[in-house]
Amino acid sequence: MSKISEWIRNIGKWIEGVLKGNQREPVPVRIPVKR
Repeated sequence: MSKISEWIRNIGKWIEGVLKGNQREPVPVRIPVKR
């Protein structure tokens, strides 16, 4: 569960940057894939 929470944190930060317009380059986000 720790990995998922970390992933959510990163997405939150990325969304914040996009909304503020500070994010110039798209941040590679690791999406958990079900195998």
